[in-house]
Amino acid sequence: ALREQGLHVAELERVQQQQKTEIVELSSRGSAVGAEAARLQQALEASAAHGAGLERRVTEVMKQLEEAEGRAREAARLSGALTSTQAEVERLEKLLGSTTQELRAQEKAAATAEQATRDMQDSVARLQVELQSHADVQTRVEAQAHQEAVALRRAVEQREEDMKGLREEL
Repeated sequence: ALREQGLHVAELERVQQQQKTEIVELSSRGSAVGAEAARLQQALEASAAHGAGLERRVTEVMKQLEEAEGRAREAARLSGALTSTQAEVERLEKLLGSTTQELRAQEKAAATAEQATRDMQDSVARLQVELQSHADVQTRVEAQAHQEAVALRRAVEQREEDMKGLREEL
């Protein structure tokens, strides 16, 4: 029984030794696991910090995106306003062109009318001179005709007297 007990004690010592070895292994594994856990904890904390940084960055990017969308909407509105303004400028340029042409035509017509007026005034002046000349000629002709009529009447009266005298003589 002592032998059995010695064998049993030896077996217990061997088991105890194995357990000590396992404990050392487990302890070193536990240290490794603890170190790994600490490393993983640090990685997790770094990842959380990085995630928080990324969330801030995402928030900033979303804000920038909203601002960019606002600027894009404003740019689109301004582009529409620019297009509308350009169309209005083109319309006004066409209107200016047609108005300028119409003004030139009116200026040309006015110049033509002014020339026609000057020509008519020249014609009226020339006709007045001719009319005065004809009136002067007519006055001279009438005066001459009157003188000739008076002379003719005297001559007729003289002849009548001469004829009367001749008749009386006869």
